[in-house]
Amino acid sequence: LLIESIPVIDLSQTWKKEKLDDESQSVASVPSQGCRFANRCPHVMDICRQQAPPLYRTDEGRAVSCFLYKENPVLGNRGLDEVLEATQGTVASAAD
Repeated sequence: LLIESIPVIDLSQTWKKEKLDDESQSVASVPSQGCRFANRCPHVMDICRQQAPPLYRTDEGRAVSCFLYKENPVLGNRGLDEVLEATQGTVASAAD
């Protein structure tokens, strides 16, 4: 029964390869203000180039620093502590 749960690979479905120009791949192209990924992000918005995004809570024990999640609550220091504690528990469990 367990062997039937292994997915069958469909070689006709491949990952979409997006070509990046040399400038966007360079470490030197990190912007001096705004989000550090703005030059390489396919979802970049004007605000990304103007200011760095805060941390937004996406789920219990999870957070992301991206304006795509601006509808989510912004994490303060206490919320960040909760996320870090949850992450440490996950990492410790994976190591066991």
